[in-house]
Amino acid sequence: MTWNLASGLEGKRVLLTGASGGIGREVALAFGAAGARVAAVDLSQEKVDAVVTEMEGGPHLAIGWDLRPVASHAALVGKVVAGLGGIDILVCTAAVLVRRHTVDDVTEADWDFQHDVNLKSVFFLNQAV
Repeated sequence: MTWNLASGLEGKRVLLTGASGGIGREVALAFGAAGARVAAVDLSQEKVDAVVTEMEGGPHLAIGWDLRPVASHAALVGKVVAGLGGIDILVCTAAVLVRRHTVDDVTEADWDFQHDVNLKSVFFLNQAV
């Protein structure tokens, strides 16, 4: 018996965050190769544009977006729905890690930034979708 990762993904509409990072980029390329249509989202429009140009299939969307403002999630979902006709799959790979010399050097702003991207945006984007 063989198993095909792409089985059932052809034509699916995917909203993928963190699409220009290492894991996110590979996930985007895999979904494209599987025949899915991807809304690739990342903070840098330039970087996400580069990923989308590498992807097979399509058409895909490249969207530069800051996920931290929860109030903007409905607009992001609306943009993806308008571009792809809906959302079948949400994949959240966006993540940040603020590195400091010691734990004592981590500021409240550092903590809030990581929390907003790594946890809060995932929860509330799931709600919005």
